[in-house]
Amino acid sequence: MNNTDCILELLDTIKPNKYCDDCLSKELNITPRQQVNQICNKFAKAGKIMRNNSICDNCGKQKLSNHIGVEFPFGQKAYVLKESIPLSKEIFGNLEEFDIEKIRTQVVHICHKIWIEKKEDAAPHSISSVINILKNDHYLPDHQANMMLTLCSMRNECVYDDFKLGDREKAIVINAWKIISDWWGNKK
Repeated sequence: MNNTDCILELLDTIKPNKYCDDCLSKELNITPRQQVNQICNKFAKAGKIMRNNSICDNCGKQKLSNHIGVEFPFGQKAYVLKESIPLSKEIFGNLEEFDIEKIRTQVVHICHKIWIEKKEDAAPHSISSVINILKNDHYLPDHQANMMLTLCSMRNECVYDDFKLGDREKAIVINAWKIISDWWGNKK
């Protein structure tokens, strides 16, 4: 994922909290910090985020801080994994209107369950960062991690850019989810 996706994803994860540019830069390892400022200014002008002088919820300093002012569904921080993750009607409906948000939420649940079992430190706020760390530490196979990143990127396009999935994108989502859920089911 690129820096713009990572910033939006982190702000979505921590909402309604606010992070200043410095904290976003540190959390996401984006350097130079000015890159965060430029990206957030662009987002604010496009109405995707809000920027105002307020207390950063991470460092506690009064600074120009960023937050998402719109509530998107499934942005909760509680990670409760359903025991079975079938290719279910609950997630896919009639395939014309399946919920990519629910699929991404399942990816978040899987990754955080693995993180809690395998890592001692706190997980980063960005699911893409979590996936990459788990992949690099060999807790996630490369192929499944790449499918997870693909799903997260496609979800972000839908949420932030009002992208509508076509038949090809739907096929990618369905097959990526099959790869992940088959692996996860066999892992148990």
